[in-house]
Amino acid sequence: MAMTDEKQSLLDHIEELRKTLFKILIGLVVGVVVAAFFVKPILEFLATPIGGLEKLHAIEVTESVGVYMRIALLAGFFCWLCHGFSINYFDLLGKD
Repeated sequence: MAMTDEKQSLLDHIEELRKTLFKILIGLVVGVVVAAFFVKPILEFLATPIGGLEKLHAIEVTESVGVYMRIALLAGFFCWLCHGFSINYFDLLGKD
């Protein structure tokens, strides 16, 4: 997104918004896929206060899959957020 003095039409703004939202979605999907490989260690870390994974029990049939997906989504979102912050921070500083 370059800062220019020329005015853009509404369609240009919408096109730029669409591109930005697509980049955000791609970054989030990549973050979730990467985080999916680390769900087991994250779950073990989160379960240590209660005595480990052996103490956890699934009440519903789909609960274990839901927990797996939620941890992957939240960890991917956190990775995406940290990565996005670092990119914006260096853009503000003017560094490559």
